[in-house]
Amino acid sequence: MVRPKGFSKIATKTKPFYVAEQIIRAIKRGEYKANERLPSERELAEAMGVSRSSVREALSALQVLGIVETRPGDGTYVKKLPEKMDWESHILPILEESDSPLKIFEARNAFEIGVIELAIVNVSEDDLVLLRKALQEMRTYAAKRDFEGYLKANFEFHMAIARATGNPVIERAMAHFWRNTSQQLLNELLKIYWHENLVRSVEIHERILSAIEKRDRELALEAIRQHYQDPKDYLLSERR
Repeated sequence: MVRPKGFSKIATKTKPFYVAEQIIRAIKRGEYKANERLPSERELAEAMGVSRSSVREALSALQVLGIVETRPGDGTYVKKLPEKMDWESHILPILEESDSPLKIFEARNAFEIGVIELAIVNVSEDDLVLLRKALQEMRTYAAKRDFEGYLKANFEFHMAIARATGNPVIERAMAHFWRNTSQQLLNELLKIYWHENLVRSVEIHERILSAIEKRDRELALEAIRQHYQDPKDYLLSERR
């Protein structure tokens, strides 16, 4: 359909957008140069009167665009100066997804609770082999602090749970659901969480596997809820 002349889509600019906008303007003014550290999340949140979760979403969007980078244990640095481009048209699509990460956590959690209950009943030794393999890959990537690799291994672990149900419809639904709820902003926010909580993340996946091996329904459900609750609590936290 051809859009009528003289009209354009109305963009709803969220708080994270305005945070990103101020950071970019400060960089363009020369207040923060390439390889220079930005103020902490707490300082940015207080200066702009917003929550830290808004700051995290803004920084994650800027990281997707390659403007900033997070250095574990050291803070967020300017990676490069914003190019002469309509950066608003680049950043808005990333941030407009964002009722986003927390809603995705809730949806995945609700879906996977039913999946894991069925997996516990039907899991085979072949399924356990796949789960153990995926978990070992997660440990390997965690040791290297390779977050892209960890993200892929995490997906394979949850796909192995879906396969363990013995139901190909559920397996296809899991693959479709995860791929369609994967987004740049969510992935960057997960990486920020993993920077500080990678050991904890591996431990929770170990608990999920152990519960499946024991066919312990209650333990498995508690572990899968914690798997989603931890990053959700982190992103909402105002304590950092």
